Amino acid sequence: LNFLRFMAAFTLKKFGLWAGAFATLVGGMVITGWLGDIPVLKSLSSGLVPIKFNAGLSFLAIGLSLMGFSHFERPSRLIRGLGVFLALLPFVIGTGTLVEYFRGVDLGIDQLFFAEKDGGATPGRMPFTSGLNFFVAGMALLILWLAPSFASLSQILGFFLAAVGLIGIIGYSLGLQSIYGLGRFAQISLASVFTFMVAGFGISVNRQTLSWQWRSLKTKILLTIPPCKGG
Repeated sequence: LNFLRFMAAFTLKKFGLWAGAFATLVGGMVITGWLGDIPVLKSLSSGLVPIKFNAGLSFLAIGLSLMGFSHFERPSRLIRGLGVFLALLPFVIGTGTLVEYFRGVDLGIDQLFFAEKDGGATPGRMPFTSGLNFFVAGMALLILWLAPSFASLSQILGFFLAAVGLIGIIGYSLGLQSIYGLGRFAQISLASVFTFMVAGFGISVNRQTLSWQWRSLKTKILLTIPPCKGG
C-alpha cells in the first residue's frame, strides 16, 4: 500500500511538468496559426472558435513557467527570474483584459503583439473568462515562484482554474452556450477550456504542496525495506 502511495505521489509531482508541456504545445500551435494564417491551428480544430493570439502567448508562458517550476528543485537566480517573468506575462494580460471589460476601455493590449484584421468590434480581445483565468493562473504561478510558503493558496487557485475549465467542457458537451460565452467573439474555445483544466490541475499538484507527502512516503517505504545483511 505504501508503495502505491509512493508511486501516486511521484506521478502527481510529474503531472505539473506534463501539464506545463501541454499548455506550451497549445500556445505554440496557436501562435503559429496566427503568424502563418493557418485556421486549423488558431482553434486547434476546424469550425471551432479561434483562440486569440494573446491567449496563445499566455498559454505558452504559463506552460514554460509551470515546466520550469516543476523541473527545477533548486532553481538558479536566472531560472527563477525567467519563471517569474513568464508568470507575470499572463497575469498582466489577464488583468488588462479584465480592466477593459469592467471599464469599457481599450488599453491597446489586444493587438499589441499581433494585429488581427477580422475580430469584430474588439479585434484581438479574448473572452472575459479567458482573461479571468489567465489572471488567476498568473497569480498562482507568481505565488509558487515568489512565496512558496503560501503554496496552499496557489493550490486553491489551481483548482479554481481547473473547475472553470471543467465547467466549460460540460457546457460544450451539453450545448449550453450560456456557460462558455455569448457570440462568436465572446465565447471561450473548447481547446482553451481543456487547456485551462489541465494547467489548473498541474498548478494544484505542484512540488511545494506535495513535498511533505513525498518525504513522508519515502520515509515509510525505506522503513518497510529490511536491511541487507552481508553473507
